[in-house]
Amino acid sequence: MVVRPRLVCIPSTDAEFAADATALLARLFDAAHDEAFVRAELERRLRASYPGAVVRPQEPLARMAESDELIWYATKRTYQFRIAASFDVSAPPDVAFGVYIDRFPEWQRAVSLRPIEPTRRLVGREFAATYMLFGMAFEGRFRVIDADPPRSVRVEAVGSGGIRVWYITSFEPSGNGTHLDVLGDYDVPPILFPRLQRLVLERVIGRDIDRAHADLRELCAREAIASTSGRTAIRSE
Repeated sequence: MVVRPRLVCIPSTDAEFAADATALLARLFDAAHDEAFVRAELERRLRASYPGAVVRPQEPLARMAESDELIWYATKRTYQFRIAASFDVSAPPDVAFGVYIDRFPEWQRAVSLRPIEPTRRLVGREFAATYMLFGMAFEGRFRVIDADPPRSVRVEAVGSGGIRVWYITSFEPSGNGTHLDVLGDYDVPPILFPRLQRLVLERVIGRDIDRAHADLRELCAREAIASTSGRTAIRSE
């Protein structure tokens, strides 16, 4: 029997695409077909209306060990570049998740983030963003789209010049604290840097992503120590 997937549609702001993809999946889902057939047929039919549409499964490494949920990502257009990272932080999932979502501006240092409207809500939290790339400033919006604390969070960003980004980060307990998997895509239209090789652009942005994750690891380690010290002090009183 085929397990029915949860379809995550990108971009989340395109209600028409999400409705079309969801309706197509509902019509195609049939226990007589295998998963690969349904996914391929969903992509084929979506492309009749959205020529660049892609449907892909969640990376096996990004799946929660304790979850049997099957997730597919449907994107309206093909993205140029992938985001794929996997690393550990020395803090438990609740601490790591809290640092990740509450301290975006501190560890996303390559991007200047400014809250648009301070809010206690997580989903819908939005930032004005400025990203400096090869001496040029690109303005945009960075937004939390979905979250399942402390298991996962999904963000999307759009920027001037046609820059688009989305990624989902999952958090899983590990022997050293928490294991994070980051999966997503981004576009930097070639017209922005017509003389720049794709590989050079990918390396520069990849370096910024690696630095952000290094800063995140450091913040998580510090926060874990602080939270442990706080609990020790309370017990000793």
